[in-house]
Amino acid sequence: MRILLGVDLRIGGHEWLVEQASHFAVRLGGKLDLLFASGREDETQMAKRKAALETMLQAVPEAVRGETIVKPGAPIEVLIEQTEHVDALVVGPREPSALVRWFVGPMAARVIHRAHCPVLIPRAELPEGEEFRLLVGVDPHRESARWLVEMGGEWATALKGRIDIAYVDPVRVPHIADATVRAQAERELAEARKPDLRAIESLLVTLDASIRGDAILAEGEPGAGVVERSENYALVLVGTLERTGVSRLVMGSVAEHVVRNAACSVLTLPAILRSGEPEEG
Repeated sequence: MRILLGVDLRIGGHEWLVEQASHFAVRLGGKLDLLFASGREDETQMAKRKAALETMLQAVPEAVRGETIVKPGAPIEVLIEQTEHVDALVVGPREPSALVRWFVGPMAARVIHRAHCPVLIPRAELPEGEEFRLLVGVDPHRESARWLVEMGGEWATALKGRIDIAYVDPVRVPHIADATVRAQAERELAEARKPDLRAIESLLVTLDASIRGDAILAEGEPGAGVVERSENYALVLVGTLERTGVSRLVMGSVAEHVVRNAACSVLTLPAILRSGEPEEG
């Protein structure tokens, strides 16, 4: 497995991100490459950047140490082009150098939405040795749900972890002053949600027992519901897919909320892996 970490050598302070990307590579048994997009720098400057990357690469464990790459061009375009040739891209929202110049606001959305491979955004220390728990949020009524669960299962297997499936239903009982009427409405909503739980459970049983976790049915705003549960996981998976429901998780309202606010690391799964072409929108 090939993992690519993009760094901006114009600003220092990449140690934490390199460390987390290295842990990810070790857990996957892959190779970690470092990339710098040099813009319009000349050959002499590019050679200096290459040497700086080589020094940085020495912090990566030898077993997963890959290559250093310096390419001319705008960072976003270089990164997106390179995602066609690797299995995962790592970007760093918590590291100032990566965050401030490359991955804040619209640029983050464009990279993640246009990437040809999964994108890892480390937001906390990746666990080493202990049980690796993953969470994938889906809307079981969407066609994409089975694909998201299948992809989640592949990553759970590769990371030697267990995966839970969550559906956060935005439908709530409105404010009802009469306690008796409200209690009846809550019972009716609970009954109406039983097929949703069965649907999640049917997705869960498609996974191998060795990686199978729990089916979770919750109430609330989809993005906030995933973020609230993220503190109990090593990794949350979101799909850059549709426009409605939890499985929409497009870099926009829900997925961007998860990427920016999750208490654990986030892995985005691009729609292009599902269909061969990005979905519209």
